[in-house]
Amino acid sequence: MRIMISILMIFLISAMLNAENTIQMNLKKTVQVGKKDVTFYAISSICEDDEENFYVMDYKAYKVYKFSPTGKFLTGFGQKGEGPGDFKMSARVYFSKKLGIIVTEIMNEVSIFTREAKFLKKINLAAKFGHTFKVKYAGGALFYAELQKPDRRRHQVIVDQDLKIVNKDLLSRPDWEVVGNDEIRYTLSFPEFTPGLLFGYFNGYAAAAITNKYEILLLKEGKVIRKFKRNVSPDKISSKEKDKFIKEIKDIKDWPPSVKNKFIDGIPKYKNFLREILISRDYLFVFRVKEDTLKEESPYPVDVFKLSGEYLGSIHLKELPKLISGRYMYFTETDEEDDLVVVKYSYELKK
Repeated sequence: MRIMISILMIFLISAMLNAENTIQMNLKKTVQVGKKDVTFYAISSICEDDEENFYVMDYKAYKVYKFSPTGKFLTGFGQKGEGPGDFKMSARVYFSKKLGIIVTEIMNEVSIFTREAKFLKKINLAAKFGHTFKVKYAGGALFYAELQKPDRRRHQVIVDQDLKIVNKDLLSRPDWEVVGNDEIRYTLSFPEFTPGLLFGYFNGYAAAAITNKYEILLLKEGKVIRKFKRNVSPDKISSKEKDKFIKEIKDIKDWPPSVKNKFIDGIPKYKNFLREILISRDYLFVFRVKEDTLKEESPYPVDVFKLSGEYLGSIHLKELPKLISGRYMYFTETDEEDDLVVVKYSYELKK
């Protein structure tokens, strides 16, 4: 579905979850990149450095593209492969004052570059931990990963660049799984109702959460310094939403009926609380699951906290930004010719 470019089509609505907590957000389009200098295929991540240059990770092109604050194309680096500076399953790009430009792979690897795109080194978490999941940057010289316990529960850990665990007491979740024929393990994840682990990072702060619990841990240098909570109830899964989930499960071609029935029997009554967490320079943005997941135009309720812990109120955003920095929100959109572009908006919050 085409994502409209104008601010009105982003469908930003002022809203509130408590009557006394009303906030507004103003967005102003400042920069658009793509199509002219760079053709984007599939953007998984965007980061911003301390000079407001921004970097776009295109995982289908296996490249990172660097742009100036005004959108001038500066350089691109990376290619598909397994050598120094190559990417196999690139997922996210980060800026670190300490390390440089960091690219994390979906599974096990981290590649580190200078700001000028010179490759420095590669860290392989599988060398010590075996199979790992969703490797991300956690600030300083620290990294995040999901490890799997013997009982199949995934838990969040923080490790240093020497692969020493510095925090293993974060959150964990069970896999929603069914053991099928020949002991094949089937797992399935719908972000609306299957428990998932979330992790976000920006400018020295990280945040960890599990989607079916409204509790977000704020971390600095790998240690929890604050918890964010709200006394709210999860939404029920409607009969129409449940019917949609059941249809998607039944449409999986290579699953036997017994496995499909076990997954269908496991659909809960309530949705998850959380869809995503993003950190800016000053705020924590908590994206909640849509009230109506069947309507694409239905916006995300977004709770906004100061990093000090104060709850400011709620807004609504139609789309999930790829990045929220100190002054800007970065969205991926499609233009009138269906070309993928990155659009940068300045934003301002007002109570």
